[in-house]
Amino acid sequence: MNDIRFIDIVSIGNLTGTVVSVREIFRHAIVKGAYSVVIAHNHPSGNTSPSDADRQVVKQIAEAGKIIGIRVMDSLIITEKSYYSFSDEGMMDY
Repeated sequence: MNDIRFIDIVSIGNLTGTVVSVREIFRHAIVKGAYSVVIAHNHPSGNTSPSDADRQVVKQIAEAGKIIGIRVMDSLIITEKSYYSFSDEGMMDY
């Protein structure tokens, strides 16, 4: 069953961006024996459209998850009024 076991804040950025470490994303998931993860970040602009950088990072994270055996179920972009789901858009088949 897909129960939420924990929430981990990996990076806190500023208004224009943040640095994402794939290693840090999976660190607690590995220690806690997670089978899968959902990742999320916000777009303060209110625009839910993923940037090219968003797509590239999500692909990199999903591929790393495959290598270490932790499925990345979804990546969400959150805004104050809406969200974008890579999974809903068929973009998690990396």
